[in-house]
Amino acid sequence: MPNEWPTGDELIRISKALGGDETEGESLLVNAEKFLAIEIGGHPAFGGPVNKIIGPTVNNDSSSSPAFIVGSRWIDITADKEYVCVDSTVGAAVWLETTAEAGSGEANTASSSSSGGEGLVLTKAGVDLPFKGIKGGTGLTVSADANDVSLAHDVHTGEVTGATALTIATAAVTNAKLANMPQATVKGRASGAGTGVPVDLTATQLRAIANVEDGAEVNNISDPNAATLTDGSNADALHVHAGVIVGGWELLSGPHTDSGASSRTFTVSSLTDYRKLWLAVWRLVPGTDDREAWLQVNGDTGNNYGWTHHAWNSFPGAALQGVSVDAKLRMIATDAGSALGSSTGEVGALDILLPDFRDTSKYKNFHYVAAYIAANTRPSGTDGRGSWRNAGAITSIKFYMEASATYSAVLALYGLPNS
Repeated sequence: MPNEWPTGDELIRISKALGGDETEGESLLVNAEKFLAIEIGGHPAFGGPVNKIIGPTVNNDSSSSPAFIVGSRWIDITADKEYVCVDSTVGAAVWLETTAEAGSGEANTASSSSSGGEGLVLTKAGVDLPFKGIKGGTGLTVSADANDVSLAHDVHTGEVTGATALTIATAAVTNAKLANMPQATVKGRASGAGTGVPVDLTATQLRAIANVEDGAEVNNISDPNAATLTDGSNADALHVHAGVIVGGWELLSGPHTDSGASSRTFTVSSLTDYRKLWLAVWRLVPGTDDREAWLQVNGDTGNNYGWTHHAWNSFPGAALQGVSVDAKLRMIATDAGSALGSSTGEVGALDILLPDFRDTSKYKNFHYVAAYIAANTRPSGTDGRGSWRNAGAITSIKFYMEASATYSAVLALYGLPNS
């Protein structure tokens, strides 16, 4: 490397050596520039690299020897690092390293800060800092725009539904999906356990809730531990329990105690396992004297009922007959009378039989018998038959009194099973 700039004949010689020819129009200046670029372009004053065994300092500036300018390069051959001068101010030179600790490019300082999660930063490769991609999956959708990546899961369906807050759909969980239970237990909360999750209750816990002793027979209205079949107020009156079988007849509804009632209707459309119905009425007292008991089916108020009955009382030969076509089945079963005692006495009793009430091929027949005490305390009674001239099945039975009079009575409906 020459220590001085070439001048005069040296420039001409250099120009010719590079193939230039003044007479052909190529100037000495152009050829001199080529020489400088080739021969001394690597000088630090022109940004050329300087090979050293150490790195640069702030004193490797524009006044040092060699002098450095912005853009000058420095190679530390010991540490295998390269630097570039970005400020050559005397005594305050600034050099930046251009090599990475491994490979080429900048050092990789990015890392995942999550604990136990998956990081998004991959191992640095060259000057690139790669990241992992985000992929969708079953029930998960990934979308992106210029600034954001969005994740969304599908709306859940089935037993558990919802898009954000998940809920159990109404009536979606079957018994089969509940936890298994020990036999002879039911779901509930034991007495005294307070509010909480359901548990499997034993028979002992159930009896504690029902306040029934082990082995007790519930056969009394007022005392669940009674040993006799009484109603708790009248030792001579038998109390009949729902579901009990009386001579093959099963109690379907009642007994119902009506007081000052205007009517009672029994719905029988669902009684497909029975072939006959028996409506029993006792302790029947009308709110007004001399009122007949009436029966109506399926709400039919037309003149589609035929009836005939025989009435009798304690006077010899006192027999009455009645035949009529009417809008109800008429049954003489009561006669309150001013001389008759309180309504708690056995004033009137009435039994009505409805055979083949579900048949749809013929008219429906009724049979009834009544016993009552007349105003003069004479025992009286009626027995009779009636029909409803309609081939449809009976779906409802309405019991009420003549002229919409009120009544007090106990009523029960029984059914005779098909087999």
